[in-house]
Formats: sequence, structure tokens, C-alpha cells
Amino acid sequence: MTNSVVFLEFIDEVEAFLAGPGSKPGVIDNTTIIALSLATQVYLKQKGIPFHTTLPYFNNSSHSRALTQSENWLKRLEHFLEPKQPLDEELIYSIRFLFNYLLWLCEVAFQVIEKLKPNGCYISKNNLNVDGSRWSITKKDRFLGDILAAYCHENLLESDDFHITNCTHDASALTDHNPITAKMVINFSYRFFKKRKLAVISTLGYGMDAVAKKLTAECEDSDSWTHISLDFEPPHSRFKQLKRLAGIRMKYANYSQDNILPLPVWAFPYHRESVTRSQAKIRQRIQ
Repeated sequence: MTNSVVFLEFIDEVEAFLAGPGSKPGVIDNTTIIALSLATQVYLKQKGIPFHTTLPYFNNSSHSRALTQSENWLKRLEHFLEPKQPLDEELIYSIRFLFNYLLWLCEVAFQVIEKLKPNGCYISKNNLNVDGSRWSITKKDRFLGDILAAYCHENLLESDDFHITNCTHDASALTDHNPITAKMVINFSYRFFKKRKLAVISTLGYGMDAVAKKLTAECEDSDSWTHISLDFEPPHSRFKQLKRLAGIRMKYANYSQDNILPLPVWAFPYHRESVTRSQAKIRQRIQ
């Protein structure tokens, strides 16, 4: 294809494109590469391959359209979920990021094709096994290929596929549960918290730590309160599990009223089957 375009978001997509269509004579010179992420931009720059960023293709109007549509989708979702059941609020919170991400992809792709008017598009096809039990987006979720395939089909735009077969696995704070560390953390927590009142903070960002401490200080029995937060950072390895566990134990030993004790989510049993069943019920109700 001459005067073509390709969208590359992940490094494995760059490698797949260069090993596939990009390896043919003249393809790189006749293809505009849209690098959708900083990592992809750095990787392409190291290889000396020219590319465009997304900034010229996502202006204020694009931003406004995407946010408006995202809010409309959320309102429709909330309507279908009435009356709300367990996990519904979690779904609504998490899916907002998915909506915004999808609309960003759509806006960038549409603006690129409208402004550059290419004769064809190279499309990355996902052959990865996606974990459908998670609300959050992972590196295996490649939506852009399906979006571009539909657009090219409807607008009679020539397309050529290249396939992604592997990528770096996403570590999850919930799926890396280890029963040994779980028992140790639960034991520490039970001994420390059993005679105290708890103020649980879901995040230390957005000034929530200061808010929680201020509210607790206004209580008459403020000395009996303990602040804990949920740590969602994946452990990645057994060594890092034990290292962070030791750090938590030291915080327990040196606890003062100004401290906020982190409880790693990965240390507690995660009942995947029950969560998956609840998610399936939500999907059925939406349908």
C-alpha cells in the first residue's frame, strides 16, 4: 500500500509490524506511523524510525466530544443497573477509564484518517488470551485493531493485518495471592487491630490521608483509632513479597498515631469464582 498509516501503542506491536509489513521494501517510507504511547515513541526513536505523536490529532474539540460521550455511556449504564447490586459501583467506577480510553482511540484514529487521508491502514490483530474476569484494562486488551477494522470496512478503506502473538504479562495485585504471606499479614493485622477502631483509606492520594487524620482527631477517643490503607501494588516476586512484609511488620512495631499502615491486597485470599459469577450477573442484566 502507498500513502498508508499504522497505529502502534505497544513495543510488541512495533516489533510485529517491522517483522511483518514493515520488512517489505518501501513500506516504512510510504507509511505514517502514529505512536500512541511514550514507550513506543522512545523505542521508534532509538531505531531511527520517524513517527507522529497523537497531539496534533486530539485537540480541545476531540477532548470535549470524548468526555461528553463517556458521560452519556455512563448514564445509560447506570440506568440499566438500577436497582444497584454488589459490585455495580465498582463496575461504574472502573469502566469510566475504559470508556475514556476507547473514545480517545476513536478520536485519534478518526482525526488521523480525516487529516492524512491515507489510501490504506495496517491493522494489528490480537491473538493474545485476554483475562475477561477483570474490570481493568490490561496490556493484552488491544481494542484499536477491531475499531480500525470496522472503520476501514465501512469506509471502503484498504487494510492489511499483522498479528501480535505475545506480550509482557500484567502483574495483578489480586491474582498474585500467596497463602503463606497471607497468613502472616492476617496474623499481624488481627493482633494489632483487634482492640482498636479502624479508619480504612482506599488510597493515600488526593489528600485522603490528611482528611482521614483530621476527622479522626476530632473524635473524643482519637487515641483508639488506627489508620490503614489498601496497597494495590503487585508484588512481582516472592523476594519483594517478603521485603514488603518485613516493612509492614516494622511499621506495626513502631506505630504512632500519625502513621498509616498499608495492607497489601495480594496477601488476602481472592475468591475469583464468586467475583466472576457476580460479574456475569451484571453482564446479563445489562444485556
